[in-house]
Amino acid sequence: MVCLAIFLLLFVGRTLHLRISQGINPLVIGAGKNRAKRVLELAFVVVLLVWSGEVLAHVIHLEFRLFPEILHRPWIAVMLVKFIGAALNVVGLVFFAGALVSLGGSWRVGIDSGAPGELVTCGFFSFTRNPTFIFIGLYFIGTFLINGTAIFLLFAMLTISGLHLQILKEEKALARIYGQRYREYCTRVGRYFPARIIRFQFVAWIGTLVNMGVLWVLKGLLDVPLLVAGACAIELAIIHNFTWHYLMTWRERVAHTAGDYFARLLKYNLITASIDFVVNLSVLYVLTRYFGVFYLVANLIGMLAGPVLKFLANEFLIFRHKSPIDPQV
Repeated sequence: MVCLAIFLLLFVGRTLHLRISQGINPLVIGAGKNRAKRVLELAFVVVLLVWSGEVLAHVIHLEFRLFPEILHRPWIAVMLVKFIGAALNVVGLVFFAGALVSLGGSWRVGIDSGAPGELVTCGFFSFTRNPTFIFIGLYFIGTFLINGTAIFLLFAMLTISGLHLQILKEEKALARIYGQRYREYCTRVGRYFPARIIRFQFVAWIGTLVNMGVLWVLKGLLDVPLLVAGACAIELAIIHNFTWHYLMTWRERVAHTAGDYFARLLKYNLITASIDFVVNLSVLYVLTRYFGVFYLVANLIGMLAGPVLKFLANEFLIFRHKSPIDPQV
């Protein structure tokens, strides 16, 4: 509910800012379109409003519901899954905020053929063409994982399907408006996720196994104090992940020399490692100390908390380069 409130504040704030400061109306849903397109866009608004009402009803434990009781019975009641859902909500919100900053005065809700603004290909749009739609998809999935009921699963499935159809429509409109510039942009940047993110996440998963294995050896077998064992596990996983990113994920951006490797490793530790140490150790300590969560489970939750921040730090700070983005998926 907190993330939803932040989203609404960002949405309303940016809308008012564009209307007042630049005289731009960013809300163009259904404007100047044929009946089928207008119905699809308006239907999405209705679904979003009904979904928001269901979220509010769930939070305040309202007895009256629009849908049958069987759709409100929880399918999932595992705390770890709820934490993952909350993490997805936060990640999605980061995508939305980043998209707003990148778009500037070009932000629109719907397809604006009359005054579309400049084509934006920087910031979040340099590695995905649809960060705003990714936010919506992640948020609906995260809400389902938090609540665990069939109604939120149905909302997520319908919304993601509708988003894909809307994206296909927007791609045709943008190609018509911006022409060759947009088509060239599509060849560089993927519709959803670039190949670099896939490689980044694969390395992160392997790093998770390294972290968990080292923590188990130090804490479980050698009985090293928890915070010391956790810190060692994090640092070894950091070195492992950086090496693979240097050799694979961002290989075309580095010099492949010892000096370049260690210089970037130092920067990696100072930036990315600080995210790991602050987020991971804080979650590990708080969950084990105050909530009685098993230390390996608490450690896993901590490791799931900051992947988006770490990718952005790598993309724009540690391995920053102006070369074209690599092939997309």
